[in-house]
Formats: sequence, structure tokens, C-alpha cells
Amino acid sequence: RLWRKTRSKTIIPLCYGADPNRNWDYKWCEGGASHDPCSDTYCGSKAFSEVETLQVS
Repeated sequence: RLWRKTRSKTIIPLCYGADPNRNWDYKWCEGGASHDPCSDTYCGSKAFSEVETLQVS
């Protein structure tokens, strides 16, 4: 399986990271994104919550 998420910790111990493609501030957590930390399309706890997204922006 290919890994699409970051490796940051979430509120659920065995579910890691957020999808960096859905972690931007523009239309954050809309259009197919999920609020579930275990989902492959998890958008993160807030926009730009992931270091990887901040570094690219």
C-alpha cells in the first residue's frame, strides 16, 4: 500500500497523519475530505496543521 498521509500524531493513537493535499486553508476540509483521523483523506485538525503543508506554502 502506498502511504498518502503525513506521519504526525492524531487524537487516535493508531491513526497517523493528515492528507497534505487536503490540509490547505483554501476550502479546508471540503470536497471529499474527512474529519476522521483514520481516513486516508483526513484533512487535519485545522488548516496548515501539518509541517509538510507549511513548508510547501
